[in-house]
Amino acid sequence: MNEENWRPLDLHGAFAKGYITPERYAEIIKTGEIAVRNRRRVVNGATAERHPTWRAALEDGWIGKYNNEGYDEQREYFLREVITEALQQETAADGGLASIQPASALSMISTEPPPLDFVLGGFLRGSVGCLTSPGATGKSFFGLELALDIASGADLLQLHPTVGRVTYLSLEDGLPVLHHRIHAIGRHIPANCRTHIDENLQLLPCLGTRIDMESEAETVMERCRGHRLIIVDTLSKAHSYEENSNSEMSRLMVALDRIALTTGAGVLFLHHVAKGADGSGQHAARGASAITDNARWAGFIQRLDPETAAGMATEDGSPIEPDQAWQYVRFNASKVNYGPMQEDRWFHRAEDTGVLLPVTLKKPGTADDAIALGGKRRNGKRQQVKTQGRHYDYTAAAEEGIYTEVEDYGDDF
Repeated sequence: MNEENWRPLDLHGAFAKGYITPERYAEIIKTGEIAVRNRRRVVNGATAERHPTWRAALEDGWIGKYNNEGYDEQREYFLREVITEALQQETAADGGLASIQPASALSMISTEPPPLDFVLGGFLRGSVGCLTSPGATGKSFFGLELALDIASGADLLQLHPTVGRVTYLSLEDGLPVLHHRIHAIGRHIPANCRTHIDENLQLLPCLGTRIDMESEAETVMERCRGHRLIIVDTLSKAHSYEENSNSEMSRLMVALDRIALTTGAGVLFLHHVAKGADGSGQHAARGASAITDNARWAGFIQRLDPETAAGMATEDGSPIEPDQAWQYVRFNASKVNYGPMQEDRWFHRAEDTGVLLPVTLKKPGTADDAIALGGKRRNGKRQQVKTQGRHYDYTAAAEEGIYTEVEDYGDDF
């Protein structure tokens, strides 16, 4: 059975075309069984309890009585899911371990491998990565800017990605919000970089549309072949699994791996952090640990907290006031499987638009300040301190009684 045969089916259509046997058709009609593909369950919107089968939910009066949180209440829908699963399994009958051919280790030893192609630092094309942050930190803006950087070559984030094709699935924000955000970002994109944006960027406003990355894997792969990057914003709206289940999240990650391998694109999903997490740790992501365990790259965006801001300054030495801390976010990776760890990148969030633009932040009085200001050396190191906004070399600071011991100001001195 080829790919186009099974895609647009309902129960009767599948039966009429001979895709299912009369016995199977009668069995489905008789039992009203749910598609247990993806282990989807009917949810009681009032109690958040779950029924394991559509039939049990129907018998208990849940179907048609409660809002099932986006799960279609129509019996035909669930029946169609059963058919889709059966036909997908039929098309994949030749897959599995039996289809895998051994690779030659000797050939790998004797031939030079091609260079690895990274979407950005440590995030390999053809692999799956995640980007996490607390809500309203800027991850959607980061995703949009990264997509536009790759599509246009503008490099607003200064991550130096290779230009190519990108798909952005916006599952949280509708077209009006996307319009405002992209318009704001566009003010920073030079005119000469705008020529190929629509050609390279496939922007899909999916808010309000039920998307399941596993069941729609074939569609995604067809639309995104040859892309450099596929961004899913956000993961929680791209599947129907139990987010806290390692087994179910592992199945979802396998589906994303398949999309990445088939299209050659890096698949980057945006995801929220667990309640109370600051977002910087590898396992700060909300839900099962399989989410970040199975991802090959895990990045994060973290707000600058007011306490840390008290010890930070901008590139020109201006201190950051605690009430300005929210305007700065840190980007880095907590997990990099295919390369070295990266340096922190800092971004300033425009107060009126939310657009992220690169900035340089540093701790005042560090060795960088000392070297830049030509401080004197002691024990082979430049000695420089900063107090109350003024810079002193080591001798002058000692003479003025600002400090008595080098250790008072850290190892950099």
